[in-house]
Amino acid sequence: MNLLSELLVADLTSVAAAWDPDVKDNYRTAFLADPVKSVGYMFRGIGALTVGELASQRIAVAIETADQEDEHSCFSDNTNADLRNNALGVQWVYLGTYPGTSGPGLDTLVQEADADLNEKLTLQIEASVKLTQAYPTTFDQMIVLDPEPLELTVKALEVQGELIARAASSLGLNVELGV
Repeated sequence: MNLLSELLVADLTSVAAAWDPDVKDNYRTAFLADPVKSVGYMFRGIGALTVGELASQRIAVAIETADQEDEHSCFSDNTNADLRNNALGVQWVYLGTYPGTSGPGLDTLVQEADADLNEKLTLQIEASVKLTQAYPTTFDQMIVLDPEPLELTVKALEVQGELIARAASSLGLNVELGV
């Protein structure tokens, strides 16, 4: 257990140093040096998580096989929380919010480029989050007994992915979402 704790502390220390504003020549410095590239990375990140990971790998595969072993967190039975938190993470990046703090998000840029698209995407992200918060039972039970709530989530995430790609395009970014 001590080794695991030491590894966790080392990893977290490394991440903190990579983003420390007082450290020169770290990841934060490189990230801020090219805002267009960085915004592209942000769109690619939320898009790939939305479509390639959440909709496809983490939900659709399990629905298709109806095999509880294909549940993302089958050993901890924590998939509901994983999906909800991933959906929230996308929302936080897009809106520039995080519990206890906020700032400009990607929505600020999209609002300037295409206000209607920004509204659609903001509402779609909110809908996806709500779907992941409203599951009637655990993921493993849904894939076996009634996958409809998960199927609705996949459809919402696919629409969300298309809107993310359109939002990136509205800013002149060509972003591959990992589909």
